Amino acid sequence: MLTQILIPVGLILIMFSIGLGLQVSDFNRILVSPRAVITILVMQMVFLPISAFVISLLLEMPPELCLGLVLIAACPGGITSNMLTRLARGDAALSVGLTVITSFLSVLSIPLVLQLISPFINGQATIITLSFFDVARQILVLTVLPLATGMFLRTKYPNHSARLESPVVMTTSLFFLLLVALTWANQWENIFASLAAVGIAVALLIALNIFSGAAVAKLMRLRDKEQTTMLVEIGIQNSAMAFMIAANILNDMTAAIPSALYSVFMVLTGLIIVGLRRQAAPKQIST
Repeated sequence: MLTQILIPVGLILIMFSIGLGLQVSDFNRILVSPRAVITILVMQMVFLPISAFVISLLLEMPPELCLGLVLIAACPGGITSNMLTRLARGDAALSVGLTVITSFLSVLSIPLVLQLISPFINGQATIITLSFFDVARQILVLTVLPLATGMFLRTKYPNHSARLESPVVMTTSLFFLLLVALTWANQWENIFASLAAVGIAVALLIALNIFSGAAVAKLMRLRDKEQTTMLVEIGIQNSAMAFMIAANILNDMTAAIPSALYSVFMVLTGLIIVGLRRQAAPKQIST
């Protein structure tokens, strides 16, 4: 299928464009806000996949859709979360720092999560077999290496990289939207058949994560900007990465359906968060 050839190319370009906007100094935010970083990382990398798994079991979703829902929850944030955090007047530097951390950790975290849940969803209609090292190797090649290359170019050639960042981001974003549209067209029958179950699951996942994130942020006494960042980070996932892993690494387009729907739901959710937080904090947008 053409989309399965284009998806890895699109993901490499997306991760490269993210790297162009990052610098090694972005890690400094870890030292400035360690409590916020740890709290958000735990929510992103532990709570989100668990909540997705529980929801899929409660709704008795087929194993491929269950795997796809957990996969999108296990993926890191990306350039969309950075942009929405800035628009919502959150801590943009914290969001960027989290993108760097979670993107690099995803090489181990995503295959680990998939490996842990696969035995619990086996025994149903389809037996799912996953190789931890194969998944990790492909994520490394398709996501971390392009990200690191972009960061290297930003550090080595800052002026040229800064000029390239916006057009590259725009081009890759449009390219990914095209891939999603092609997938919807090619997989419409499967998507339509799964729309009710997956739509409910995605909506529940986002709602649960947002409300839980707000409660945890208050409990941990995070600053207002850090609370905003947390809401965006746990609601916006790298759907391009989830899409690619499902379609090309797991070789299962059915498992890609949750990420296709999530990409729509998360943008709507992000815009709602931006609107609410801008009303709650009518100050100059954080840079």
